[in-house]
Amino acid sequence: MKSFDLGRSALSSCAVLALLAGCGGSQPPIGAPGGMSQSRAIATQAGDGRSWMLPEAKKENLLYVVDKGANDVFVYSYPKRKLVGTLSLHVPTGDCVDRAGNIWIDIGETSGPPAIQEYAHGGTTAISTLYFPDDGDDQTSCSVDRTTGNLAATSFFGTVYIYIKAEGVAQTYAGPAWNSDEYCVYDDSGDLYVDGTMGNPFYPRTTLFELKKDQQRYRRLWFHPGIHFTFYPGGIQWSDNQLIFGDVNSGSSESLVYHVRAHGRSVTLSRTTVLNLDGRVYQFWIQGKTLIAPYYTSGGGGVAFFNYPAGGNPISTITGLEQPVAAAVSLVR
Repeated sequence: MKSFDLGRSALSSCAVLALLAGCGGSQPPIGAPGGMSQSRAIATQAGDGRSWMLPEAKKENLLYVVDKGANDVFVYSYPKRKLVGTLSLHVPTGDCVDRAGNIWIDIGETSGPPAIQEYAHGGTTAISTLYFPDDGDDQTSCSVDRTTGNLAATSFFGTVYIYIKAEGVAQTYAGPAWNSDEYCVYDDSGDLYVDGTMGNPFYPRTTLFELKKDQQRYRRLWFHPGIHFTFYPGGIQWSDNQLIFGDVNSGSSESLVYHVRAHGRSVTLSRTTVLNLDGRVYQFWIQGKTLIAPYYTSGGGGVAFFNYPAGGNPISTITGLEQPVAAAVSLVR
């Protein structure tokens, strides 16, 4: 087992936050048919809870929203955001997209060993499944390297798995106790970045690690002044030759998105985007000039769309979800 400088966290994955991302242009808010909430409309359309997809979905750009609370992945046309399908799964926790436009979905361990399932764009049946080597290690996110096709996945208990060309058995990178790996992303060169927490689980410290392409060891990156996490790190994305990742201002109605650059082992801040959103924001997605942010509060959740990188107030939202924790856009080929 390959080792790097990360630890484990005993905190619940529901306490860990992520961030936001962008897509398309400004759209009017989406409502459910007949004045119903989005969740009731979904339940009515899905019927018996089985996966379904409208025929038109395969010909459209699609937004996949992972709703961990509902055990579903809701599929919307993008940027119109019309509900066109549902993938009913056991404890979905994250998603990512590969070069072919296929969607990869992290599956929790409730119904068996944790795994990552691949679905074709607009498909309802998994076309491949990758299993985690450690049955008890619940995964939180994934990312596909567009230069090699390798797939990386993080786990809440401090392990990173890399599947060469998204096949076979994972190479495992694990670390000492008291660490949580939350989210990961590959940059345009095939370098992998992982954010998480480290230290005492009641007083965690946000951390960022890098695995350079063709290297075998992670290295920790150090934040320069100006990046002050108030709680847990959020999602992480790569956009405009920068790392984009975030934090939730605990106790306020704002989420922060940091635009940073890595220079050697130092991380410097180039811009901060403020999102006016009351609720925890998890794994986000950036598509063009729109930031797509799944969020939820004690009263439920949804997906907020922001102008990127301006931030500010949402330009529209999808409401009526239970516990949305991840979003990804798959472009039609």
